[in-house]
Amino acid sequence: MRYTVEADDAPRASTSEWHGPTECMAAILQFFTERPRVELSKKATRDQMRALGLSYRNETVSEALERLAIDGHLTVRTGPRGGRYFRLRQEVTDEEF
Repeated sequence: MRYTVEADDAPRASTSEWHGPTECMAAILQFFTERPRVELSKKATRDQMRALGLSYRNETVSEALERLAIDGHLTVRTGPRGGRYFRLRQEVTDEEF
């Protein structure tokens, strides 16, 4: 039996690029967009995803939340005992000043 190996010369993604849980990120962002005043911890967000019938792993939800915060879609507040609370970033308008 002989095997043939072919080289794939397609460009590879840079190791600095992030290829995270985009489907989970979209679900979380939709959840917070529909509830702009809601602020949730990571655990509460995981619970909400499960309540919606979405069974993402705990680490996937945590990673998605952090990435959404880094990308500026969510704001983060540090609560008691170092807990992190996430909510939709509200756009600041000139009228608020």
